[in-house]
Amino acid sequence: MFALVLSCIAVAIAVTNLIMIHRGNLRLCDAEAKLRSTIAATVRENERRRLS
Repeated sequence: MFALVLSCIAVAIAVTNLIMIHRGNLRLCDAEAKLRSTIAATVRENERRRLS
């Protein structure tokens, strides 16, 4: 259940970043780095919860 919430948050951040890229407020490399770090954090958190 918690993993689902984290995934939804990651998707929301990704969509926000895409909108900002479209408006030109965010450089693509910054958005990609943020998205990758968000996904990586989500995966790490899911793995940690699964193991504990």
